Amino acid sequence: MTHLLRDTLTLLDRGESVVLATIVDSHGSTPRSSGAKMTVRRPGCTGEGILGTVGGGITEAMAIREAGELFDTPPGTARLRELNLNRDLAAGTDMICGGEFRLLLEHVTPNSSAAKAMSIQNKALRHGRASILLVRLVQEDTQDNIRTADHEVVLQDQPEKANGNAIPDDVRGRLLHLTRSRGTVGLHCLDDQRFLAEPVYPPAPVFLYGAGHVSRCTAKLTAMMGFRTVVLDDREDFANQDRFPEADQIVVLDDFHNAVDPEVVKENAYVVILTRGHAHDKTVLGQALRTPARYVGMIGSKKKKNDVYAALGKEGFTDQDLERCHCPIGLAINVQTPEEIALSIVGELVHLRGAPGKQG
Repeated sequence: MTHLLRDTLTLLDRGESVVLATIVDSHGSTPRSSGAKMTVRRPGCTGEGILGTVGGGITEAMAIREAGELFDTPPGTARLRELNLNRDLAAGTDMICGGEFRLLLEHVTPNSSAAKAMSIQNKALRHGRASILLVRLVQEDTQDNIRTADHEVVLQDQPEKANGNAIPDDVRGRLLHLTRSRGTVGLHCLDDQRFLAEPVYPPAPVFLYGAGHVSRCTAKLTAMMGFRTVVLDDREDFANQDRFPEADQIVVLDDFHNAVDPEVVKENAYVVILTRGHAHDKTVLGQALRTPARYVGMIGSKKKKNDVYAALGKEGFTDQDLERCHCPIGLAINVQTPEEIALSIVGELVHLRGAPGKQG
């Protein structure tokens, strides 16, 4: 979501109009779930015609076709489409999902209220803040087209503030309650009006301690998977933008003592320990276990694990504390090369991130 939002804003800043496609509801087995997004560019544009995906195949083909028609409509024009991927339809397209979903397509132009709302959400994401977009949907004279209006963005840590006041306070309050309960995008009918409510969560941070070969490969994959990637090492020759172009942040440490900041490594954080030596790994692990990080993993063999755990046990860490650490790190897929090790690590992170009821 972070990259799609940023790249879509780049197009709008260039003066391009786009059509934003969002799955606002899904049931059963579908290629993508609620909240999946795709940006469609005007036919004949230079470069990629679409950014993101709502599932490929017939889903994407329909979205692109409808988007082509929306480019000839006034800004803010939208359509809500329902698609049932039943067995008959799926059989004709090699899709066997069989679920159903609703897709909202919106014509977004530069400097529109939608574009301004996207800019506010992008700024919030850069600062690690969640937000909720509220949009009123107005039925047009034609049966097909609706219109989006009153785009408001509410920061989750400041629910009393919004970038507009067109939506009544009581309606806004109910929408925020429904969205927090649901946890994902949804359409809601309140006071004979229809609203879209869409939460946007900042990506979960991955802290890679160590900037060696495995960390370099891991950073490429964590960035690709949508994690906020932070690389930390005490060697500037290793921890730099040339070696880690995908990293969101690079920190050159004085040393590995006090390397894990408990004010930064919070409940949604993933800590991956890949330093160049057992002593550094032990130092970082001891600090990481004092944080509420969602995941703590350390590279190493079973012997290294036993040695490090024994040393930390003498420092007062209990067996329950040490059980939080994933070591050996990553999925057990018989890996050897740095690239393979990185794949196993990020596979484990993605698996945990996808657990029910989790965001980021």
